[in-house]
Amino acid sequence: MTDWYNTYDKVTSRLSYDDLQLGGFYAVKYSSENNTTKWLRCEIVKPFKKDMPSVTARFVDNGAFYHTVPENFYPLRKTYCILPIQAVEATLHASDGTKSLNRHLGAEDCRKFYERVEGRHFYAFVLNSSKLSPGDSMRVVLVDTSNTRNRYIHEEFNLKLDSNC
Repeated sequence: MTDWYNTYDKVTSRLSYDDLQLGGFYAVKYSSENNTTKWLRCEIVKPFKKDMPSVTARFVDNGAFYHTVPENFYPLRKTYCILPIQAVEATLHASDGTKSLNRHLGAEDCRKFYERVEGRHFYAFVLNSSKLSPGDSMRVVLVDTSNTRNRYIHEEFNLKLDSNC
């Protein structure tokens, strides 16, 4: 995908805000911190306002969010549209019955969580996969298996599991 879009990028005119649609799927040029550029599949998500200087995209294959200018988006080739989305929305399970841990985590904890999970191998216990309705997310218990000793992620954020887990 990156090879194709690198070539396409040189010969095609750029998109503008008027060309983009909320909920639309595109290829987006992503530049990482180590200055490598790759093209990833994404969906345009809120906030999406024509008067904002950047657009928010969610990478459909890893779930991360990215803010960039409209000129970094291109229409997604049909070849890449037929591939299934790899990212599944999930939330860490908390003991107070809330669906999401987000209510318990501030900005610093969210940053810590991202740093903690990036590039690591996990095992997930899915707690509600058979009860999902459209718009629901899976509730999971994440176990870091990247070291010899397994570590439960919820314990690092001082959360306890429900007794019925």
